Amino acid sequence: MNTDDLENISSVLEHPTTLRIYLYLRYSDDRSSETIGVRETQRALNIKSPSIVKWHLEKLENAGFVEKLSSNRFQLTDIGLTQQIRIPVKISVLLVKGIFVPKITFLATFLFISVVLTIAFSLWKPLIGAINGIFSLIAILVFVIIQLIKMRKELQSYDMILEE
Repeated sequence: MNTDDLENISSVLEHPTTLRIYLYLRYSDDRSSETIGVRETQRALNIKSPSIVKWHLEKLENAGFVEKLSSNRFQLTDIGLTQQIRIPVKISVLLVKGIFVPKITFLATFLFISVVLTIAFSLWKPLIGAINGIFSLIAILVFVIIQLIKMRKELQSYDMILEE
């Protein structure tokens, strides 16, 4: 299998719901059989509508990961069982004047400026430098905590599937 095939397969799994359904089908021991139904998957993964599950299963079928049986159930194909996959990881970016800039760049810039200002104020007025350092530290901690909460929510659904 060449690099283009791997990229095409990975692009199918870019959508988080498609990836969750694939991981559920491939790794979950919770299922009673090798096949899954649309409503069964909907309930197991707490997805709002069976039509959403059906659309993602058909997307996996078109990519060759699953096959639809005559009983309207789906099962993994040989490719779906054995294929090494690349799980797409998305980096949070902002578009600034036509350039994609990772959000972490803003944190790094803020941290650098805070350190420079804290050192400068500490040499001039130690109390102002200490206050600046404390506020900078608090701001950085709040930003990091918010990012960790977002990352945890995003990865929580994948962890649930893999733990089952």
